[in-house]
Amino acid sequence: MRAFAQRWKEAVCFGCWRGTMASVVTPRRGTRPTAALVVGPVNDRAGIAAVRSLATPGLLRRLCTTANFFPGRTGQSLIESCMVIAILCLVLFGGLQVSQLYMTAEVLDHAAFCGARARAVGFNDFMVDKTIRVAAIPVVGRLVQPAYTSNPYAIIPSSPNKIGGAWTVALTNVPSSAQVQTEKAAIPLYLAAQNAGQLPGILNYELDYLDQWGQIQQTVDFENVVSRQIMESGDLVGASVDHRFPLNFPFHQAFFDGDIDSMEGKATVENHYPLYLE
Repeated sequence: MRAFAQRWKEAVCFGCWRGTMASVVTPRRGTRPTAALVVGPVNDRAGIAAVRSLATPGLLRRLCTTANFFPGRTGQSLIESCMVIAILCLVLFGGLQVSQLYMTAEVLDHAAFCGARARAVGFNDFMVDKTIRVAAIPVVGRLVQPAYTSNPYAIIPSSPNKIGGAWTVALTNVPSSAQVQTEKAAIPLYLAAQNAGQLPGILNYELDYLDQWGQIQQTVDFENVVSRQIMESGDLVGASVDHRFPLNFPFHQAFFDGDIDSMEGKATVENHYPLYLE
């Protein structure tokens, strides 16, 4: 029995490579060997043969577990995985929030350009306001008037003729939806309205501002979601469009101070309407 005990002390469990760490197997009186501490490598084949002949399947499973290799460290991988996932989520949501802010800045610059151009060709303040609002539609929230039935799968064909057929259709055609069709029909009527009282019944949006718990703090309608300022200086017309953009992505507090980011779009064009009035 002492010979077998010596052999077990020099062997690693069956299935492990030479040079790796494994559990020491020491015999007890009247029983098969059991797992104990950690020992070094096998130097000959006799040790492996002894493990094969004497170890039971249950014993081998106990020997080849991480708990036997590294006692007291069974939860380390879980903790490390949670830390890595948290960092990845922070980077992912931060990137999505920054890309959304970049898109909003582009929309506001376009809205400012449309307002400046509307003034440069001689439109009055009421028409300039309507032009800026229509140009800022991508950032003004959800459509509430006119009502429509949402169908997010409208652009996908019912039966693509081959694998990737839906993707091919989306790339080769102009995507459309019920909201797009509704807006296309309502925008000309909105721009042609004669007074401000007609506007909410033609086209209206609502933008919700949420707190850190996801509760609605404030809801702003289409007429107040953006503010503008027109500046005329000599032969130039400048427009400035301000917008309070809500930050709703998770973990945005790691990058921004608060839940709202005040953004501004600017544009300057040459003033043309004095030429028309001469």
